[in-house]
Amino acid sequence: MLAACRIRGRDTGNYLDIDHHMQAVIDQVESLTGEREGESNTTTIETLRIFAKLGTESVMLMGVPGQAAVAVEILDGALRAATLAAITLLESTGMIDTDAAATVLDRSVPAVLGRGKRVGRIRAGAGLA
Repeated sequence: MLAACRIRGRDTGNYLDIDHHMQAVIDQVESLTGEREGESNTTTIETLRIFAKLGTESVMLMGVPGQAAVAVEILDGALRAATLAAITLLESTGMIDTDAAATVLDRSVPAVLGRGKRVGRIRAGAGLA
């Protein structure tokens, strides 16, 4: 954002202020993409610094700049495993940091509940990694 401010001739001293022009741009991107802070894609992008977009029909795309990308379709249509599958593939090939991947998965993959209490978690099968 700082570089964008410099290129556009915008004030760089207060670019983190909520009323700065660049913050308004972030709001517009969020409204166009439907992504908000704390959501799976947002957490992935902010933590891993990679491209991530969950699309229609349970398709997850993730790309590591200058390296590779993965596209995952969840056949049952449920979204709960999309982030898990894509991150597992990128992590197993060494394209993303293992600790950072674990952080994203802890925040993004829903817990398995029984009577309202956590009884487990969704995890990748041996065939995925």
